[in-house]
Amino acid sequence: MSKKIMIIGVLFIIILNLFTLSSPALAETKSIEINLTGNVTAKQDTKTLELTLSLGNFIGVEENIVLGYEATVEYDKNMFQSVKIEGLNGWSASYESTTNALVGELSTATAKANTSIAKITLTLKDGVEPGTSGTFKLNNLQLTDDENVDITVNKSITITMEKIEEPTPESDPDPEPTPEPKAEPKKENEQQIIKTNTQKATSNTQKVSALPHAGIQNYIVITLLIVFITGVLALIRYKTIKIK
Repeated sequence: MSKKIMIIGVLFIIILNLFTLSSPALAETKSIEINLTGNVTAKQDTKTLELTLSLGNFIGVEENIVLGYEATVEYDKNMFQSVKIEGLNGWSASYESTTNALVGELSTATAKANTSIAKITLTLKDGVEPGTSGTFKLNNLQLTDDENVDITVNKSITITMEKIEEPTPESDPDPEPTPEPKAEPKKENEQQIIKTNTQKATSNTQKVSALPHAGIQNYIVITLLIVFITGVLALIRYKTIKIK
């Protein structure tokens, strides 16, 4: 009998251990995704930005239930001037700027996955420098239903003011060399005049060059003539003296 009791006890312990090990796998996970999305870049001419708070996939949770949420709003007051929050798709949204408390709910059992539940409008301050970044946060965002769904997360998004890109100065292309002016063809009359003037200048040059040569010849002739006359006169005088 004692052996049978021992065997039964061992089997009971084994079954109990198996049940304990398998219980986490049998326990159904309940979760609802919560998303905060929007444009992370603000253009220079932008005055307001819109963010969207939405539900994602329902994991282990039936749709068409009553849901509600609450959170604490935090944002960079050096970049954002004010915040406005509105409910979407049947959801309410109540935001108190003095306490930064946000509360929203869906009073009817119509909650669905992948649904936008709030629109958040951020008003930018004037004179925000390019490249400045600011963060919007929903701290301790708690989503609950009337049964056993209780999800708490933190959501945030960082927005950056667009930088102004200065245009790169384009280098001037190498200037084209200035074409040399082409000599216009001379007219026929101008060519004839130039030719005639050239001939005259050549003739005058020849005459000027010839003048000294002609002067020397005349000088020699005159000199010879004087010598000849002087010789004749001397001869005549010599003969006259001899006759006497």
